[in-house]
Amino acid sequence: SLSVKELRARLQRAGVDYSGCIEKADLVKLLQETGEGTSPAAAEEESESPGEFSWPIIHSDVTNGILPPDIGLKFSTILDILRFGVKELSLFGTQGHISKKASKLINNAADMHLLRSNGCYGDLIKLNVSVFTFWDHDYKGDEGIYNYLLKTAELNPAAGLDAELLRSIRRWPQQRIHGTFFVLCERADGTVLLSEDLSKVYLVLGMAQSLAALLTATAPPGARPLPQRIRTSLLPFRSYLAYDGTLVGDPIPVPPSQRADMERRYRAAARAGTIVAALPPPADDDRE
Repeated sequence: SLSVKELRARLQRAGVDYSGCIEKADLVKLLQETGEGTSPAAAEEESESPGEFSWPIIHSDVTNGILPPDIGLKFSTILDILRFGVKELSLFGTQGHISKKASKLINNAADMHLLRSNGCYGDLIKLNVSVFTFWDHDYKGDEGIYNYLLKTAELNPAAGLDAELLRSIRRWPQQRIHGTFFVLCERADGTVLLSEDLSKVYLVLGMAQSLAALLTATAPPGARPLPQRIRTSLLPFRSYLAYDGTLVGDPIPVPPSQRADMERRYRAAARAGTIVAALPPPADDDRE
């Protein structure tokens, strides 16, 4: 249970006068009456860091916050093929989506990482934009990126991209959630993100490493890596929610008051079972 010191600290943060409390039980009762803790158990729960508060586990088959290996491999393969298709369909010169410098670096679908190492991270982001801009049709009205993916999968059966899996991502342009998020903390079964207005809580998986681990590893020495504001796109894949492999971080520290608000909202969503860990198919899903 919480100590007397911790109970007093919580009441002080809530702006409640506890000078009339003599016994510890009086502090607990007063805390419950403020609505800051509906029970001693809830009060203790709030004392945990957000990373320690991981109940309930949503993905029991996930460890280290990343997609299961076989699923993660297929997800990353699909992303690489889609990006490579931008070059193959000669879309890199349209609307300034990707520079010729970046195009020269991409010799096959496995070369996407070269964009980062050669200082073309911005072009990698533009590649992702192009994928969804030209999903159904290219700039001339011909077949777009999605059809390129279908043909590539058919010619490379060893990739294991079966027809059902490819149909499941048919509506990615409509389903993807693109925007600004706050990365709050890491759980064993994913990284916790909040929407920019803090109204929604997401549980997002990475590929080679979790989103939280990536931000922590790249944080400046001595800086607190989380929470951090980022821009990225969330994509549904099987029964999971992943991100598209690109993100733009904001090193500006999150004020303590806002961080506390995020933590409260995360815990509330966990208790209510409203954490978004997967996305339903769109209403106009035309699977055949």
